Amino acid sequence: MSTCFLGPPFSIIGNRFLPEDIFSFILEFDNPSDQDGILAYEWYLDDVLLIDEKSDQITSKASSGKHFIGVRVLNNLGWSGLRKYDFYTNVTPDLLVVEGPVSVNEGDVATYEAYLHFGNQEVVRVTDKATFSINTGGIFDSNVLTTYNDVASFEDKNAIVTASVYNVSGTKNLTILNTTKKYPAVLVVDIFDVSALNVGALIANANVNNGQVLAYTGNNFIPANVAPNDALILASDYINNGSSLKWRFQFNILKIVNQYPNIKDFVFEVRARSNSSRILYGAYGLKTYDAKMVMYGAPGSFIPTVTGGGNVGGPVNYQTSVSAGANGNYNKDYLPTILKFNFNVQNSILTVTKNS
Repeated sequence: MSTCFLGPPFSIIGNRFLPEDIFSFILEFDNPSDQDGILAYEWYLDDVLLIDEKSDQITSKASSGKHFIGVRVLNNLGWSGLRKYDFYTNVTPDLLVVEGPVSVNEGDVATYEAYLHFGNQEVVRVTDKATFSINTGGIFDSNVLTTYNDVASFEDKNAIVTASVYNVSGTKNLTILNTTKKYPAVLVVDIFDVSALNVGALIANANVNNGQVLAYTGNNFIPANVAPNDALILASDYINNGSSLKWRFQFNILKIVNQYPNIKDFVFEVRARSNSSRILYGAYGLKTYDAKMVMYGAPGSFIPTVTGGGNVGGPVNYQTSVSAGANGNYNKDYLPTILKFNFNVQNSILTVTKNS
């Protein structure tokens, strides 16, 4: 279809690719009443005037290959502009080839082209006539692809770009490269060999919602009633299974980094009192970006852990001092800080401050 923009607007309607040498085209006016004022028609085949063709439609023959049909109309204002429409006889396209990048970063744009290939080795660019689509990871505006930035995923996406025109389709495989920075997912803090302990953990940043709510035995999920991997903090109950591990806290670094992209440093605190002043021993470690927090057990025997991923640099043993005064009071302001962790987002570095 080719539309005339000079004179009364009309379109040339007909099949572009023909398996034989006969072609047929007709004019279709945007406003049907405009056709009543047409005084004459002139048809052209490959810029040669067809003298015997003087109506609003034409049927004729052409040799094999590419041609142009042209037409102009006369009304009381004069002749319209000559509009051309390319078509092909004795030929059908063998395939549609999509050309463009095979890999694109998340959030970037890319431009694609579409070309029809024919058995006679002719190649025709049909980008402006084709419809482009993608099955995942982005959206097309004409032939320009914009990919989505998926901060919830760390994997590349395998996508398929499709172009369609004249009932012919072609595809191109595309890899959308993940650009989400692979921060450590979880900070795990373990405490050994202590039973008479009032201990809890919190996020000290004032602008982290629910961060200043203490996680402790009986208040194991922060915020409450969320799935373990959606929690900001998980706290164990007292682990009374004969192992050296007695308490565990987990901080969901990946979640808060993505949820609060403007915060440069996150501060995590473990606060506690013991039945007597003493040295406290334990270990802490970071888990890689693909780890997920889970919770085993039931109230009274909750134990948080992680699935997937691995250690970032291995667990680090620590010792810190804890003061006396354990009396069942879990008010965060009553419990002194015994461990303070600082996670610097830009450098992905964890530092710790301990009581001497």
